[in-house]
Amino acid sequence: MSGTPGKYNFVVRIRRDHFRVNTASDSTAGHLPSIQGECPFRFEAGTWYRLRVEVLADEVLARIDDEHFVVGRHPIIDRRRSYFAFQVDGPSAAFDNVRLLSATGAGGWEGRRAKLLQAQAKRPWLPRNLDERHKDRKIIARDQAWRTDARYRELVERHESLRELAREQFPAAHISTKEARKKIAVLRKKLLQNDAEYKTLTRAINKAQRNEDLHLQKKNPHLETLPSSGYKAALKKLRLQARDNDPGFIALLEITAALENKRKNAYPQLERTNDEIVAERKAAWKKLHEASPDFRNSNEKVTKAWREVQAHLLKSDPELARLEKERQAAKKREK
Repeated sequence: MSGTPGKYNFVVRIRRDHFRVNTASDSTAGHLPSIQGECPFRFEAGTWYRLRVEVLADEVLARIDDEHFVVGRHPIIDRRRSYFAFQVDGPSAAFDNVRLLSATGAGGWEGRRAKLLQAQAKRPWLPRNLDERHKDRKIIARDQAWRTDARYRELVERHESLRELAREQFPAAHISTKEARKKIAVLRKKLLQNDAEYKTLTRAINKAQRNEDLHLQKKNPHLETLPSSGYKAALKKLRLQARDNDPGFIALLEITAALENKRKNAYPQLERTNDEIVAERKAAWKKLHEASPDFRNSNEKVTKAWREVQAHLLKSDPELARLEKERQAAKKREK
């Protein structure tokens, strides 16, 4: 992926059976996420592959060879990029021969782009269930409507302004899990700075966790010879094994658990689970809905605005409308 600090412009997402190019949402520039394209490809385990990603202005081309590629175009790509990164969803991955090069546009690109787009449009995506196809198509439809349809932007902005007003008037009923987590993180940082007991407990927990790793390193000295990409994966595997058959490691785990429980009991406000946050929000919503006419009126306005957004989006994209119809029919059959 590549982009600016805190946000990426585009990402080449690789899976075992395909790769695709996505772009990100960026509220600072008014961009919604997009799917530029997808290419089925079978990546075999233990095999090296060469992937070239070319970027020029607002265009991107990711390709393995002349038959397997994704070509895309989006305004968010034509922005300053100050970082380049690999992000993996497992404990380790291997990359080699990584090169960052500067180049200029090749002659005849417009004609070649047209041929690539034509070939990409004819290429089927991998089979997906109805919900996955609906989700992908909605991302595509929302991005296209936002960039090309002034009426859609007007409806979305009206809905967002009503939601923002509702959040300001009734924060307990509208706080998201992410926002609640941010508040907990701020409180945790404040306690580390100002609460001696919390700071002492946290340091003790960190030390106990390091002792667990040191115990495994002493019993498995080969860990220190591993590259950083393989160290975490090997350590994770050893931890799982040691939980079952290493009395010394089990004793260290018990020490860590005791310290964590002590901190949890002393500072329960930091240990709220996502389910608890959702339950608190639902309880606040129910209470306000029963007692506050203003809250009910606010909800009605937000709901009406949301329905107008969705109706306009379905009208603007026949494929999304078809998938939505199939989805609703499937839900009726399940009842």
